[in-house]
Amino acid sequence: MGTRSYQGYTRSENGWPIVDTAEIVTVTVPGTTQQIEVRRGDVATVLVGWMIWYHRNVEPIDRFKPRDDWGFSWDNDVPNSNHLSGTAVDINATQYPWTRLTMPADRVAKVRAGLKLFEGCIFWGRDWARVDEMHYQIGVDAARLKAFADKLNNGHLGVYGIPQPGTTPAPTPKPEVPVTNIWDIPIPTQFGTQMPAWELLSWIDGRLVRTEAAVNASIELHRQNQLLLAAVLDQLGGLGTADALLGKDVPSGPFQGFEQGGGRTLYDLASALAATAGIPGALDKKAGK
Repeated sequence: MGTRSYQGYTRSENGWPIVDTAEIVTVTVPGTTQQIEVRRGDVATVLVGWMIWYHRNVEPIDRFKPRDDWGFSWDNDVPNSNHLSGTAVDINATQYPWTRLTMPADRVAKVRAGLKLFEGCIFWGRDWARVDEMHYQIGVDAARLKAFADKLNNGHLGVYGIPQPGTTPAPTPKPEVPVTNIWDIPIPTQFGTQMPAWELLSWIDGRLVRTEAAVNASIELHRQNQLLLAAVLDQLGGLGTADALLGKDVPSGPFQGFEQGGGRTLYDLASALAATAGIPGALDKKAGK
């Protein structure tokens, strides 16, 4: 066995041993021009079978050139990634950026139907807390995987060879339609991926709406802060203090002084006390009122 450890891990997230290239095979997915590197044996049978089914029933997997489907990786930012064990594939990665939900609802429904047909052997990264719509991995142990791989090899679902009696063959693949609408042209993004022009425009539009809302909220918060500051200044120094310090465009508060201080502001009350104490220059503006 060509097993190895990677950054302290000997098994990937799904429990399969991390391997080296001795356990990896490169397979051209039948019915496509796409090659994929996966773990040999039952893993290859099921993962490639899933890619065949996906290509026929969900969407083409070999439209993007040179490629955007990925399998085994020698290194990975995630130290227990299932790509390190050769038990995971990323399909149409440029269409489905990591951590974003971009797949249309009708396509999601097709994938869900396919996952049921594969009897739990395939786990979809869309179901992680940090979604990964491009990602599909082996979701069972070796014994369960072998049982299902044997079914596929005997014609189950029609992905390999002739279906057994009583099974339903997969639909005939639809011919690929070239991009004729300019809104479907793939546009490179800042994430190193691509997305159709219409989707990128929709994403930008959404960002602009959120940015405008944030700016408006910031302006309103600034206005509220100015009003609060004006009220505090007028309470401390009397009406007109805020105007003098902040400018005439800031509304003055209605404060007329503390009742217990004889209608004086804090500043006027301090001046009155100083005048009573005989401090030169101190003045009680409300004396005798």
